[in-house]
Amino acid sequence: MKKIVFIITFLSYIFSYAQEETILESTEEDVEILVEDDSYTDSNNVNSYNSSTNSVDIVTGEIKNTLLIFKGKNTNLYGLKNKKGKVLVKPVFYSIDSYNSTKNRIMASLAYNKKGLIDNKGSIIIPFEYSYIYKNQKFYKCTKNGQVTLFDYEGNSILKKSYDEIELFENQFKVKENGLYGILNLNGKALLPIEYDEIFYYKQKEWFLVVKGGISNIINRKGENIFGKKYTSISKIDYNLNYLLAEKNENFGVINAFGKEITPLIFEAINSNYDDSRFIVKQKGKWGVYDIFFKQFLITPNYDKIKKISSGYYLLTNSDQKILHNLILNTKIDLSEYGNVNDYVSNGLIITVEKNKLYGTYSLGVNKLIIPQKYQSVYSSSYHIQCKIPNSKFYDIYNHKGEILVENSRIKSFNSNYNYQKIISKGTVGVLHKGKVIIDAKYDFIKSFKNTHYVFVKSDKKNGLISLNDGKFIIPLNTSFITVIADKNTINWKNKNYRVILNKLVEIK
Repeated sequence: MKKIVFIITFLSYIFSYAQEETILESTEEDVEILVEDDSYTDSNNVNSYNSSTNSVDIVTGEIKNTLLIFKGKNTNLYGLKNKKGKVLVKPVFYSIDSYNSTKNRIMASLAYNKKGLIDNKGSIIIPFEYSYIYKNQKFYKCTKNGQVTLFDYEGNSILKKSYDEIELFENQFKVKENGLYGILNLNGKALLPIEYDEIFYYKQKEWFLVVKGGISNIINRKGENIFGKKYTSISKIDYNLNYLLAEKNENFGVINAFGKEITPLIFEAINSNYDDSRFIVKQKGKWGVYDIFFKQFLITPNYDKIKKISSGYYLLTNSDQKILHNLILNTKIDLSEYGNVNDYVSNGLIITVEKNKLYGTYSLGVNKLIIPQKYQSVYSSSYHIQCKIPNSKFYDIYNHKGEILVENSRIKSFNSNYNYQKIISKGTVGVLHKGKVIIDAKYDFIKSFKNTHYVFVKSDKKNGLISLNDGKFIIPLNTSFITVIADKNTINWKNKNYRVILNKLVEIK
C-alpha cells in the first residue's frame, strides 16, 4: 500500500519558497524477477535450446496473467514459461508481443519482418514470414511484401488470394486491388465487384455508398441503386443519413432516406454543413441560406461566400463587405473593416477578428470591439480570454466583458483541480477561477492538493492556507510549519491536527 504525504516546510533562508516532500512507503521492492530452471526437455517444436549454461533466466513480461516471457541469461532470445517456472516454449525468438497475444495464441518474431503465431506449446499456427500481424475480431490480418491476407484462429487461410488492403466490418470484407475496391463475404465470394474508387458502409441502413468514375451512389448488398435511376448521383450530407444530396443533370437538392424530396433540385451546389433546417445553397453563382422547413430562402443568394460560424450565425462575404448575420434574432453586424474572422462564436458571444495580422475580440452582445487588435493570437475559453503579446511568451488575460484581469502573465492549470488556473505574473503567483482572480498574483509559491478546496501559499518566508471557495485565509501567513496529508485531507499546524470544514480549521481531538 502506498501512502503519499505532502510536507510543506520552511527549511532555511536559502530556499525562497516552500519545498514539497513526498514520502513513499511500500512493502514491495522493485526487483528483477529471476526464475531458476534446469528442466528443459527436447522438443520438436520451433527450435532447440541447450540450457546447460543458462541456469538462471530473466523474466521480462507476462501474457494475460498466465504466461511469463523470459530471456535466456546468455542469449538475447525469448521464450515462455508458466507461472510455476516450467518452460513451455524455449527461448528462440527475436521478440514476443505480450500486448497482442492471448494465453494460447502468441505473436512472436524470429527476425526482423519474420513474424508469426504459435500456441503455448510452441506449435506454429501462422508461419514466420510476415512483416505485420494484426488481430481483427476473430481473424488475423497478415502483411507480406505489401500484400495482405487473412487467417482464422486455427491458422487456416480465409481468402483465396492476397490483396493490397483488407478491412473487416459486419461479417464482410472490404478489399482493395489495383487501386479499386470491392466487398467479399466471409467465404471470399464477391458481393460487390472490385471496380469502385471508394466504398463506405453504413450499418444503420445496411447501405453502401460507392464512388465510381467520380459519381457517388447508394446501393444495397446486391449492387442495386436504393433510389433506382431517378438521380444521376446520391451522396451523404450527414453521418446518420437523415438527409442525402441528390443530383440530376447537374442540379442539386436534398432528399431523405425514403427518397422524398425535401428541396427541389434547383441548386448549383449545397454545403453539407447544415444547421438544423437551414442549408447553405448556391444559385446563379451566388450563395444563400435555404430553410427546408419553411421552404424558402432566409438569406437571398447574393453573396460570393457564406460560412456558418455557429448555430444561427452566418458570415456573409462579398468583395467589398463582410456581414455577420444572426438568423435567430435577425440581426446584422458589419465587419467589413476587419480581415479574418474566426470560424465560431465562443462562449460569451465572442469572435476573434484580425487586422494587419494582429488580433482582438469583438463582442456580439454589445456590438463592439472589446479587446484591441494588438495581439499575436487570441484564445477564448469558457470564462476568460488569453491574448498573446507579440514577440513574447506572456499573455494579457481578459474576462468576457473585455476587462483586463492580469497583465504580462502565464496560465497553468492545477494538476489536482482543472477548474482553477495558476496565474504567474512578474515572478509572483495567484489563482484564476471562472473568469475571476480569486487569489491575487502576489505570492512566491502556491501548491494545490487533490480533493481539497484550499491551497498552500508562501510569501516573504511565511506560510499560509487560502480557501479556493472565497480566496480568504484559512491559516494566515506565519513562520510555523504547515503539513498537509493529502490522502486524509488533514493538516498539522503548531503540533495540532485539523480538518477544513466550511472554510474553517476544526481541530481533530
